[in-house]
This record gives sequence, C-alpha cells and structure tokens, in this order.
Amino acid sequence: MHKRVVTGDESITCFNDETGELYHNQAGAFTEALKNYVEPAGLAAIAKTGSITVMDVCFGLGYNTFVLLDELRKLGIACEVNILGLDIDEAILSVLDDVLADKRFAELRTFMNDGVFKSEFGVYEFALDEAGKIRIRVEVKQQDIREAAMTLEQDFDLVFHDGFSPYKVPELWTVDLFKRYHKLLDARKGALLTYSAAPAVRAGLRLAGFNVFATTAVGSKHGGTLATISAEDERKGNAALLTDEQEERLKTRSGIPYRDNETLTATREQVMSLREREQQHWQ
Repeated sequence: MHKRVVTGDESITCFNDETGELYHNQAGAFTEALKNYVEPAGLAAIAKTGSITVMDVCFGLGYNTFVLLDELRKLGIACEVNILGLDIDEAILSVLDDVLADKRFAELRTFMNDGVFKSEFGVYEFALDEAGKIRIRVEVKQQDIREAAMTLEQDFDLVFHDGFSPYKVPELWTVDLFKRYHKLLDARKGALLTYSAAPAVRAGLRLAGFNVFATTAVGSKHGGTLATISAEDERKGNAALLTDEQEERLKTRSGIPYRDNETLTATREQVMSLREREQQHWQ
C-alpha cells in the first residue's frame, strides 16, 4: 500500500518507501505535470501533423499522461496519439483510479472510464471525442527504461522523463541513457521534458546532443528542463534560456554528469562510484 499525500494544489501523490521521496512536487502533482511537461511540449503544433508519439518514463501515478490527454481533448485537433508508459512498480498503478477521480479530470473520465482504462498494465484504446477523431492508444508496460531504451526502434515526438531524483536513482539520469533518447527523438525532431533542473542532468543532456532550456518553476523548486533536438525548436518559446548562474553551475563539480556503460547495465553503485571518481579529479 502506497501512502497517499495531498499536495498543495489538492491533487494526490504517494510516498515511496525505497527512495524516501514523494512521486511529485509537494506544491502540486497536477500542476507539476502541467507546467513541467504538458505546457512546454507544444502539443498543438504536433497534433496538426496528424499523429503524436509519447514515451512516459516512470509512469507512476499517470499524471503526465492524463494531463496530456486532457489538454488534447481541449484542443480538439483530429489526430492519432500513441503513448508508451513504462514502470516497474505494479503496486503504484492501484492509485490510478484515485488520480482520475480528481475533478479536473471529470471530462476526461467520460472517455476513459466504464471499463475502457484499468489500473493495471495493458493496452487501452479509446477516443477523446464523440466523433472519434482524436484516437488514443495507451500501452502501460512493466519494463525498466534502460532495457527498453536498448531495444526500442520507434520514433517519438516526446519523452517525459519522471524518475526519482538522480541522487537516489542515478542510473536513470546518465549521459548514455540520454543518448538513447536523442536517437529515439531525432527523426521527428522531438523533445525531452523532465522536472529536474540538476546541473548534472542538464550537463548530461548537453553532452548527449540536446539543446537545454528551463521550464516554469513549481513551488519552491527551480523549474524543470526542456531538451530539444533542434536549437531553433519553436518549443523554446515555452521555456527560457538558462541564466548565467545556471550556466556556471554546469561547469562546477555538481555539473559532472552521471555515466553508464554502452549497454546501460551498470549498477547504481557503479554509476555513483564513477561520478565520484570524476569529481575527485575535477579542477
């Protein structure tokens, strides 16, 4: 049983015993999904191409996917949407019904409930409008992201990266994983979005070939990160250039990125140890 916690915007999140962290920003789980993931994603422009492909990494309580779907419903642009949600924790999915009970998802529930979407791993297909013009396929899959990243060949418009903090699960925040994301996003000139503003994360994204921008601050945090394939991506208008102070932090010891191996199989201890050794030799 995951302990529920009510956040500042009255949406719920949970406490994770293993990491000692909440799944979301205490200022608001719903707000974090909206401000750090969905609003900077440029959904209107992507939807006009006729299709959207999204990988929702560390699917968890589903907020990033649910807020995205609700925004697409509001836009009303005819398109096909394919979402791949990845997580390894089956138990957390038991909270999805409670998340969807949020009054802000009232309209979305009319298209997802009545047995269409269940709180378990599986494939779900439905439409977000009565005419069936916004066609949705959501696959929630029990798989480690590093394993998936090594085998996936699908092209994506968006990657939502929402793991626990790099201090707790550094193996999910490495340059090597970000390079795999870059490959999966390259063909569609897509973008990665994450709540993290850690210098090691932003520096790692740059080393992986991304252009890095800052997204809106939520609560006491410093905002998240938008990482684009193209430096001229129109989505940068939904974010901001890093400040001089943020740029300088990337050049410090805290900006040394996490590294895996080529097959993304290093243990957590190995990833941490490698970074610590690199930090010791930093000048």
